[in-house]
Amino acid sequence: MGDKQPVHIENTVSPPSNKADGGHSPAVDDTDQREIVIRGVVHDVNNMLMAVFAACDQLEDIKTIPKDAEMVIETIRTNARGITGLMRDMVRSQSSDAPMIMDKVQLRSFLKGIMPSLKYVSGPDVTIELGSVYTKPVKVHTKPLLRVLMQIIRNVGDVGVPHPLAFISVRLVDNWCEISVADNGPGILNINKEDIFKPGVTSKDDTGARGYGLSTVATAVSNWGGEYGVDSIAGDAGCRFWIRLPLANT
Repeated sequence: MGDKQPVHIENTVSPPSNKADGGHSPAVDDTDQREIVIRGVVHDVNNMLMAVFAACDQLEDIKTIPKDAEMVIETIRTNARGITGLMRDMVRSQSSDAPMIMDKVQLRSFLKGIMPSLKYVSGPDVTIELGSVYTKPVKVHTKPLLRVLMQIIRNVGDVGVPHPLAFISVRLVDNWCEISVADNGPGILNINKEDIFKPGVTSKDDTGARGYGLSTVATAVSNWGGEYGVDSIAGDAGCRFWIRLPLANT
């Protein structure tokens, strides 16, 4: 999968401050916007709780706590702190997460460190692989980035193939650090690609309050001044979701 060249689909979105509606959706009033924010927070909290519960289940099966369980415990701490921060930021209506400057070695270490959280939220049938990580120093909002990747990876578990695969890689694109997640599913079905990041849009039959996962991705990436999008994979099934982070010198 790592050697496949994606076909770009023009659905890149810039931060809302640069474009009134991002080319995706009409303006919403304050009431609708607050509902979108609340549903997005609930979605992120749910993802983190899934990771916490799965990690706790794993610890319960261990009679003694060996040293290699420290990563599981740290995963619980990370996601518990994330939930607390989300609720605090929602009350304050602003994010308390400041960016860190990371080089490619530090970014790879961060991605490897959050693999347990990604695995817990994706489910036991999903294989997650980390490919090449190449970037110049980049501004990383670690907490939102974790939530964004958890949401994208969680969707891989719903692709409907016997052995779901998520392949994460990092590359330079112009003045951006691009982190992408490619999967081996059937691609995007029953949704227009230009609508996929809109609130309330879902391919699932039992819609209910679904369809807010990828809209939280859009919000988080826009808030840190980045870009996001989705590509089809040329000559293969599946798709590639990508997010772009500003380099440190921009």
